[in-house]
Amino acid sequence: LGFLVVAPGALVLSHLRREVEGNYRQGARDRTGLPVDVPRILRSRRVVGRGFLAATCLLSVPILLFTTALFILFPRVGLSLLLLNHPHSGRMIGFSEHVDLGDVGVLRDDPTIALRFEVKDLPDPPTRLTLRLRGTAFDGYDGRAWQRTQRELRPAEHGLDGQDVYPIFRGPDEKRDRVISFDLEPIDPPVLFLPPRAVALRVRPQNQILLGEPLAVQRGAEDELRYSGSDARGLRYDVFVAGDSEALVEPMSPLDRARYLALPGDLPPRVIDLAHRWTDGLPTNEAKARAIEDRLRRDYGYDLKSPSQGTPQPVDHFLFESRRGHCEFFSTAMAMMLRAVGIPSRNVTGFVGGTWNRWGHYYAVREGDAHSWVEAYIDHPSRPGWQTFDPTPPSGAQPLEPRDGAYYLMRDFVEALSQRWNTYVVGYDLRKQVRLFDELSRRYEKLRSKTGVDKGPLARLTRGPVVACALLALVAVGYVVWKRRKRKSEAREETGSKREQDVRVETAAALYRALETALHGQGVTRALSTPPLRHAEELCSRRH
Repeated sequence: LGFLVVAPGALVLSHLRREVEGNYRQGARDRTGLPVDVPRILRSRRVVGRGFLAATCLLSVPILLFTTALFILFPRVGLSLLLLNHPHSGRMIGFSEHVDLGDVGVLRDDPTIALRFEVKDLPDPPTRLTLRLRGTAFDGYDGRAWQRTQRELRPAEHGLDGQDVYPIFRGPDEKRDRVISFDLEPIDPPVLFLPPRAVALRVRPQNQILLGEPLAVQRGAEDELRYSGSDARGLRYDVFVAGDSEALVEPMSPLDRARYLALPGDLPPRVIDLAHRWTDGLPTNEAKARAIEDRLRRDYGYDLKSPSQGTPQPVDHFLFESRRGHCEFFSTAMAMMLRAVGIPSRNVTGFVGGTWNRWGHYYAVREGDAHSWVEAYIDHPSRPGWQTFDPTPPSGAQPLEPRDGAYYLMRDFVEALSQRWNTYVVGYDLRKQVRLFDELSRRYEKLRSKTGVDKGPLARLTRGPVVACALLALVAVGYVVWKRRKRKSEAREETGSKREQDVRVETAAALYRALETALHGQGVTRALSTPPLRHAEELCSRRH
């Protein structure tokens, strides 16, 4: 709006000023031969006043409306692949193939948005929502770093409802499942983040793919989901979450159980002894896991700059020496202690968020919300599977605190504006066009039904295509009639103006001939080579 409406006024003013100053430098004179008073013209508002500026700016409004309509109606064929300004993915620590113990904590102060999510049917959204979003997991720990021993990625299974639906436990059920919509920024590697008890995934590609590799979702050995293809620059997707009463069964093979129980060969024995002291005598594996989680939360402190970083045995130093660390130390210590007492476990990295954006009506999860926790396999009689445990103290397992002040209020506004721009302008594709026209058609049919014209003799005449063709024909006829009337009016005005000008010229010529005749009678004759104005100036100079 500012560029298309306000800029033309500024351009017109700049152009007029340059023309006036150019004439002044060239020594231009007016019709009487006197120099042009440029400062007086620049100060004058008789030509360039408020009305002139308003009319100049308003001339751009039809252009804006036309380009907006063209943007909405023109088929979006997905040629954004040819653009050179694709956003670059930012590499995130904690989601790569190899994670050294201690690298995740430094992200705690990074306010860059990693993803946004919207929870459907949330009546009174809280300012902060502690939701753990699982990204990836690691099964192998060598005493200093986590890694994945199984790196094979296989295509995720498509659902029966369409190629963009991927079941995790089962197909989606929109009637009983809660739906959480995600808007993921580009992250390298392109990991999809899922909330607890996610049962299905529905991907919403941002662009129609005409060239390049189509979007593909892959599944890893640690139940992680990744995406690839021409849309690997961020993604929008919906996650279907099952209710607490539904049992999600996850069987485990003996081979998998062995790798989830593996301990590093140089793990100090006192770590194993401490795990047994905390858990011996408890009846179930879940109770043992809760006991380890509770002791770590209660007896150890959260510290982004733990003294245990860089030591030969970080877990041992954390448990017995420093007793301070960030989330990676807590999750690693708990995973090793669970394995020491015979409970399969793995280290999970993801985000814990987010913070409510009042302008965009979504929760923002920032890169500083990166977190690490533990998944333990509990052999429950009716629902065996992975359960989440977070041994980090609450101060380190919460989303970043929302801060008050004008700066943060403006930051939320700009972020919401950017999200809307990406959604409705950058991400406006053929799918959104089809949905837009379907919505307009649905509302029009609802209006027809409400007014009762969808029945009887008016049913065919009031159909959408018929009404659209009639409107186009009416606009075309109106334009032709307006054009003809304009031509006739211009012809009449031109004829009348020419006649008036001819009369004025003839009158002026007759008056001057009468004047010269009178002067000739007084003995004053004008030579044929002397123009009338110069002849008058000579007479004035001689005080005639």
